[in-house]
Amino acid sequence: MPYPACLRSLMRKLYATSKAALWAVVLFTTACTYAPLPTGHFGDYTALQPQPAPCLTVYARYIPPTQPTRVDHIVQVLPSQWNASRILAPSEEKELLEYLDRRFQLYLHRLAPQPVLVTASRNLDFFLEAGAAVTRVRLSITRIDKGTAALRPFLGAFGLGATELQVEGTMEDATTRQTLARFARRTRNAGLAYGLMTPQSIRPQFCWKIALDETAELLARYVVLQLKSPPAGWDAVLFPKEDAAEDAASSPVAEGPS
Repeated sequence: MPYPACLRSLMRKLYATSKAALWAVVLFTTACTYAPLPTGHFGDYTALQPQPAPCLTVYARYIPPTQPTRVDHIVQVLPSQWNASRILAPSEEKELLEYLDRRFQLYLHRLAPQPVLVTASRNLDFFLEAGAAVTRVRLSITRIDKGTAALRPFLGAFGLGATELQVEGTMEDATTRQTLARFARRTRNAGLAYGLMTPQSIRPQFCWKIALDETAELLARYVVLQLKSPPAGWDAVLFPKEDAAEDAASSPVAEGPS
C-alpha cells in the first residue's frame, strides 16, 4: 500500500534535514579548532585574540614595534622547537618538526611580498651590519595528543578518537630583540582526506601531518599580513655600489681587432 503524498513529503523533508545535520556534525567535529590552551610557552594567553579571515582559527597578539617607520627587509625562519610532552621517539619528533619547517617556509615563499626576502640561513650578520631590518620567526609544537586509534577509522567522522595538536610562534626584531607578535593555533584532526575517512587515519602521524600542513599555511598567512614590506629595489639602496669605476675596471673588456 503506497504512502499518502503528505507522508512521503514529510519523510523527504526529515531525510534532507537529518542529512544536513549529519554533514554539519562531520564538518564541525573532524577538523575542529579551539582557543589555544596555556602550555607555558607564552606568559599570558588571555591577550591572544581570534583573527579574521584569511587567518581564521589563528589566535594572536600583535605588539607594535618601538619604531613606527619599521619595514621588514628579511624574514629569518628559525628551526622549529619541540615543547610538548615527550610521547614520541626523538626520531618521530624530528620528523614532525622538519615537516612543519618545510611547509611553513613553502607557504611563506608563496605568500610573502616580492621585496621581502625569506631565508632559513642562520647567519645574517652581514645584513644586520648593513642596516637591514630582519624579522625572526620561530614555531614550536607545544601540545600533542595521539587520540584513540581504534575509534578513528569508524567514528572519526564524528570527532571521536581525533588527534590533537597545538603550534605556537613568535615574531621578533633581530636588532632590538623586541617581540613583535605571538600567535598560536590548536586543532583536532581525525585524518579525513578530501572529507573521507582513510585506513591511514589509524596512524596519528598521518593526522598530525594534515593538521601541521593546515596550520603552517594559516600561520604563514598571519605572519605575511604583519609584514611591512620595503619598496622594490631596497637592496640596491641598502648595498650601493661603492665605486662605479671599480666595477667598470673589474668587468671584462672586449678586445678590438688587431
